[in-house]
Amino acid sequence: MTYKFKIPTELHKQRFDHTAHALLNKKIANGISKAEVRKLIMVGAVYLNGKRCRIASKPVWSGNELRIEYHPQNVVPREVNGHFDPKCILYHEDGILIVNKPAGLPTVATLDNARDNLVEELKKYFSRRHGRPEPTTGRMPSLSSAQGHGGPEPATGRMPSLSLAQGHGGPEPTTGRMPSLSLAQGHGGPEPTTGRMPSLSSAMYIGRDTEQPPVAARPSTSMYIGRDTEQPPVAARPNTSMYLGIHHRLDAPTSGLVLFTTKEEMNPFASRLFQESLIQKEYLAVCTGGNPTLGQKWEIKNQLERAVRKKNIYRSTKSTEEGSFAYSRFEILQVKNNYALVRCEPVTGRTHQLRVHLAEYGMPVVGDRTYGRVKAPRLMLHAHRLTFRHPHEGREVTVEAPLPPLLLQFFQ
Repeated sequence: MTYKFKIPTELHKQRFDHTAHALLNKKIANGISKAEVRKLIMVGAVYLNGKRCRIASKPVWSGNELRIEYHPQNVVPREVNGHFDPKCILYHEDGILIVNKPAGLPTVATLDNARDNLVEELKKYFSRRHGRPEPTTGRMPSLSSAQGHGGPEPATGRMPSLSLAQGHGGPEPTTGRMPSLSLAQGHGGPEPTTGRMPSLSSAMYIGRDTEQPPVAARPSTSMYIGRDTEQPPVAARPNTSMYLGIHHRLDAPTSGLVLFTTKEEMNPFASRLFQESLIQKEYLAVCTGGNPTLGQKWEIKNQLERAVRKKNIYRSTKSTEEGSFAYSRFEILQVKNNYALVRCEPVTGRTHQLRVHLAEYGMPVVGDRTYGRVKAPRLMLHAHRLTFRHPHEGREVTVEAPLPPLLLQFFQ
């Protein structure tokens, strides 16, 4: 449906997205959220004075003409616009963080900068929690001097005596001079011999809008946890360099477990887990079609390629040059009313791998708008379990995310 508006005086000089929301919200029966309006802008469904406009922050003027092509398929259904909750953190130990991502929340930033994503939400959450107990232990973290963190000593409640080797700023106790901090200590500043700023890997500073670390490589606020002063130094802004290593991600409509690292030294371990298939990933999917039989097992090994150039749609192919090897295992756990609860194990991790394999097998995931045909409020695919060996102790670690109610209702 097409909606046409003439911008009234009260919306003069307002943002393009705010104006579109204010006008369209009055026309839609159940209303429309600001996030949904931004989605319409991003897909090019909103026009200003006859020209498509994708700049959400653009100011508009009274008398301008606004046209909105509103079709439900152009917006994400409100039921799947997921929001982060601290209860989603299910595991945080030895620099490994596992989070139960809600459906509809992208793992990382998208083209729509105004849309929330899991990485940004985690950064905000941990920034607010500086100096508070970790989620899993309820205690102040016991951090080595190499990490450069302060905080009360558990036994005495006193502030630790921090040496220069711990990487903290402040005058040297004997000289009163500011310490000379090397790049190896993780602090910014010109290199002593060249006077140039050190070149720091952008991968170590995930969480800023830019790929590079802050100007002059400012120390992170985490280096000032528990200092005697009430306020950290001005340069230590929250949110700027909280470390979060991304090794694993899920499609926005998929819910379930995502693994991150919160210590740089854990990156090699996490990388090996996924690159060498040392982590077992188990998904649960509600599928339809075919003739599902309880206990039925099968596996699919083939090549996957992009089906449409420059679009996120994939298909199987016989070409080993164009495609990437994909291997999945499946088992039917429950059947009711032609719906099947399928256990899925992606041995490899190709984009849309499980969705393509199930659809081409004749059992597409319910709610899959790309490869399926049965509509639902969300994609009925959930990353249910991760299993791996503890990096230091060697014991098996299994983390599970309970099946969301929307998926359970098919079998009640």
